[in-house]
Amino acid sequence: MTKIFIDTNIFLGLYESNEDTIEIFKDIEKVKDKSVFPRQVYDEFLRNRDQKLRRLKSNIKTNYKIEIHPTSLVRSSTEYNQLEKIKEDCIKIKKSLIQKIEEMIVDSSKDPIFSQFIQLYNSASVMKIERSDALIQKAFFRKLTGNPPISSKKDSLGDGIIWESLLEHVTDDLILISRDGDFKDYSTFLIDEYRSKTEKSLFIVETLSEALKSVGEEPSDKLVQFEEEQKKRILYVATDLSDTLEGLNSLARAIDRSHIAGLSSLAEEVNKSYVASLGSIDEATERWNSLARAIDWSHFAGLSSLAEEVNKSYVASLGSVAETAARWNSLARAMDISPFMRQSDMVERLLDSPSRNLNYLSTGYDSETSEWLEGDVNENQEESAPDESSQKKDYTTEETQVETKADKDIEQ
Repeated sequence: MTKIFIDTNIFLGLYESNEDTIEIFKDIEKVKDKSVFPRQVYDEFLRNRDQKLRRLKSNIKTNYKIEIHPTSLVRSSTEYNQLEKIKEDCIKIKKSLIQKIEEMIVDSSKDPIFSQFIQLYNSASVMKIERSDALIQKAFFRKLTGNPPISSKKDSLGDGIIWESLLEHVTDDLILISRDGDFKDYSTFLIDEYRSKTEKSLFIVETLSEALKSVGEEPSDKLVQFEEEQKKRILYVATDLSDTLEGLNSLARAIDRSHIAGLSSLAEEVNKSYVASLGSIDEATERWNSLARAIDWSHFAGLSSLAEEVNKSYVASLGSVAETAARWNSLARAMDISPFMRQSDMVERLLDSPSRNLNYLSTGYDSETSEWLEGDVNENQEESAPDESSQKKDYTTEETQVETKADKDIEQ
């Protein structure tokens, strides 16, 4: 007896059908006792139905709109009011339809296609094949060796698991129904492998109508129309994809031309800017050389001026030092003290004998000319001066003390 395998994409295509899906499932029921259902197909259907429903919901939101942009003349008409009422009703129906699809996503029992699918899968007359680790391992090694069926999804083993399930459990002639190229594009290899494994024949077709006719069943008009829709959709998608690829190729060529043109323009601009920059560099170099020369001249001029100023201030300072030393010596002689006496000691001496020294200073130093004057100071000294021996003794003592302090200062 011939077995029939229906690929997952046939069942998922029912979500895109404009025909009554219940009628289409009646055609599938005609070959129910010949059907082979690998567990992988069941899982793929459950995994992708939510995506199909969400796509339907998005399509309703985007496309089912009534847009009215009238002038004031149109808005004043009765027909415009009727259109506005229809628009409001359409919005309400649209929201209700979207809500219904959302409920199907959440609760699969409200999805009529899913309910029909589960009913077929659970039928006792359907041959079900459970997935096993051994089948997964075989599918994995098949993918490693590059043998078909090769899925368009690089990381998927789904088609390989389905094929290994059929090879492992089907021992009759097999009609494989699939709309994608995962099986059909490698029909020669798969037919040969199936014959080698089972010594039976494999037939790969795209529609359920072909499979029904092969086993002597007549497809319904609903099924035929559904399959025509699928062919048109596939053709439309293929044409749209082809146009997209052509557009991408044209864009790539345009980008390539603009890239080359851009490189040419860039090279030209770079060349211009390079020449301009060379001129700027020459100007900058000349300015730098001028600055260097100016700095060099100012450097030498500055050194010369500095040396001259230092020399002047040095000579002036030497004169000041000599003048200060002369004044100090004159003051020391006037006070009858050693010129090595420190200023602090000299102040102490002045405080100890103010009358003698101040009188002496007042007659011997001219503050206006900064010079010491010669004068007779003995007259003033005779009245208050002590006797000669006492004066000499004191002077000697004081002189000795002064010299001792001076010697200490020198030693320090």
